[in-house]
Amino acid sequence: MDHPSHFRPICLLPCWGKVLDKLIAERLSYHLESDHILSENQFGFRKNRSTVLALQNILDFHEEGSNSKQMTCLISIDMSNTFNAVDWNLLNKKIQSINLPKYIVSIIQHFLSERQVCLHDQTKKYNRGIPQGSSLGPILWNVFINDLLQKDFGPNIKIQAFADDILLMLKAPATDCFTNNSKEALSTIDSWTRENLMTINHSKSVFSIFSRKRFTHIPSIKLGNNRFQFQPHFKYLGLVIDSKLLWNHHLNSIQDKMHSLQQKLYRITRATWGLNPSVKKEIFLKVINRIILYGHEIWYKGKVKQNVKTGQLQRSGLINITKSYRTVSTEALQVLAGVPPLDIQLKHLHKIHLIKLRRSQVTINGLTIQPNSITFRKPFLKPWTKTAINWNNFSDNMQGTLIYTDGSKINDRVGGAFVVLEQDKETYSQTFRLSDSVKVFMAELAAIEKALDFAIEYSKSPANIISDSRSVLLALENLNNLDPSILNIKDKILNYTGQVRLFWIKAHVGHMGNERADVLAKEPTTNPDIQHPTVANFHFIKQLIKKEILAEWQDRWSNSTKGREVFLLLPRVNVTRVQGDFYVNQLISGHGALAAYQHRFFGKAADCTCGHTLEDRKHLIYDCPQWDNFRLKFFPTNFKAASIDLLIFNNKSRNGLREVVQVI
Repeated sequence: MDHPSHFRPICLLPCWGKVLDKLIAERLSYHLESDHILSENQFGFRKNRSTVLALQNILDFHEEGSNSKQMTCLISIDMSNTFNAVDWNLLNKKIQSINLPKYIVSIIQHFLSERQVCLHDQTKKYNRGIPQGSSLGPILWNVFINDLLQKDFGPNIKIQAFADDILLMLKAPATDCFTNNSKEALSTIDSWTRENLMTINHSKSVFSIFSRKRFTHIPSIKLGNNRFQFQPHFKYLGLVIDSKLLWNHHLNSIQDKMHSLQQKLYRITRATWGLNPSVKKEIFLKVINRIILYGHEIWYKGKVKQNVKTGQLQRSGLINITKSYRTVSTEALQVLAGVPPLDIQLKHLHKIHLIKLRRSQVTINGLTIQPNSITFRKPFLKPWTKTAINWNNFSDNMQGTLIYTDGSKINDRVGGAFVVLEQDKETYSQTFRLSDSVKVFMAELAAIEKALDFAIEYSKSPANIISDSRSVLLALENLNNLDPSILNIKDKILNYTGQVRLFWIKAHVGHMGNERADVLAKEPTTNPDIQHPTVANFHFIKQLIKKEILAEWQDRWSNSTKGREVFLLLPRVNVTRVQGDFYVNQLISGHGALAAYQHRFFGKAADCTCGHTLEDRKHLIYDCPQWDNFRLKFFPTNFKAASIDLLIFNNKSRNGLREVVQVI
């Protein structure tokens, strides 16, 4: 950190300045996206775009080339100090050249004026760089680089970017073609950088070649007199891409990262002290597991080697959670920690990728999902039209029409209903059955929508819609909830000329209207026909996948030949389980200080110090006379009739067994 270029200036804004910054950023983003101003080749800082889509674009380009027997060359172009080098005059010209409202242009011009750099006691005005730390800054960068990404490089050359990470993709029948084919494209990029006062960092710009066939000739990729470095594999957007797209280097890099993270965890937790096992499991699931799963849509192919490797990646974290001996099988560790096998997770999570990106039909937990039946893309709403639908707590002295709503799910069938009360008399009710693939939340939402339709059709005003689902009411109150059903209800309420009010009532407290709606909501679950077909949402798909993961995990555990000592005590898998006691887990797994284990792995004597020929789990718990005092103190009087699992998982006897294992 001894060079000025190593420092990054941060834009500091007052609170009201941040509010204005966010408002203008949302409006600018809306105009850029709704008017299709930004290039499809920019994947960074945009809604409905992600690193996975950018990586998938590379694979699609490579697949097109492979189908026509062509190789692919990727050139990663690094620009020096990009965000700090943006010239304001050039940026203002680009903003003025696109069709934006005048007030947005004026505010941005003011936003990029009269700025100062403050360092100790020195202050200097400057007119370059996009303010970093602001919501508006990244969007302005997308505008600045947009004309480069819109250039036509020809049929076999494509450019894409994720923020300032620029990638040039070429395809050709032989590697020697890349030398000439890249010259014009790189020259065009170089001209753009010069015109826009940017600089290419040649030392960090690299290229790689991807081909199913073996190649021996490495082309010379140059820009002027500067030669780009060839790398057989390089890191792009968090994935290490190798020449044959086998992803072995990526998995190895993850393994190195996992080792580093585990070493850091070992500083604050060990077998007999440190973090609570539940905390360690949370760290594993929220940090380590997500690092491993990142980009699985791209790199996971379901190969045996990948499945074995992912088990290895998971293993060290599971040992840390359970505090078990390293000789315990991975399958047993997964059950003790309550963490599903990674290969099973990857196999089923990949189905989301097939629906979302590949638009393929998949079957999840016996339910066939059509790709056009689910909307993954969030709609672009005008920021100034976002509305929160407020609600209040129910009170007994309300005036007007009272409409109670409810939803129910019985035997995997979903029903909804609403009932209308006027002057404490039931005047109308309606029931309906929804698709089996939806959750109760959707039934509650559909009931509110149908109650709203009733109020609008019969001009009920004020119409008081009363629900016992706080989650649905909170969703309607949320400005940023873009679920189509939520938006539809909001539009109906806002466009209705009468008055509609929403209320929350506590469920099952004996209120007549709420109890009546609850009874009615259960009735349609027995109907043979579906009156309200509902499209499954993304959340429900994830729930189905979780069930499928658990089912396959259970099947594997039941039929495995490994970890049978653990299976005798824990035959059912459970994601909420965390067995993290170092001493008790020695009894559960059979791996630890017991002589039977020491004999099996290290050739030591298997007999117990009491004279019995085998010191195993059963002998220690029931028979060994050395621990009679512990049994009297901690065990029930009829412990001989109790099963091992009952003694191990009973809190009192568990404490006694822990003390015994500590002694031996």
